[in-house]
Amino acid sequence: MNKAIVVFLKSESLVNQLSVDGIWVRGAHVTVTPLSAPATRITMPNVLPFVPNNAITKELKRFALSLMCHNCISKQCSEINCPDQCASVTLFIVSNAKNMTSVIKTCAIPQMCSSGSINLGELLMTSNVMCCNSTLCNKETLPVLIRL
Repeated sequence: MNKAIVVFLKSESLVNQLSVDGIWVRGAHVTVTPLSAPATRITMPNVLPFVPNNAITKELKRFALSLMCHNCISKQCSEINCPDQCASVTLFIVSNAKNMTSVIKTCAIPQMCSSGSINLGELLMTSNVMCCNSTLCNKETLPVLIRL
């Protein structure tokens, strides 16, 4: 195997997806083939030695290194691949003397990773937010944050 690298992936479905799509490294399309069937390993032929590891890793991150997070709106949950962080958010809203609580678990961006509140007179909203970056780390449902 000259000029090829072998990558170990966590599931056959990722290998199948990469085999169909290939990857783009520095503007060049690189074909990906399974090393064996069924496979969790792939080869990438003709990858030149001067292509930095971080360029390959960045592209493979979408497949092999992505972060699994809970994806929940109220009580409907699934799992989702996220690029960087997971979040668990509990919103508390008071409007026209009616209270509503909503729990959201999903992918996060750094800008949404802080708790806070807003009071607009007839509308009060608080958010209790926890961000994390390990597999399925956003399982916890946070308590309502009450600030008046």
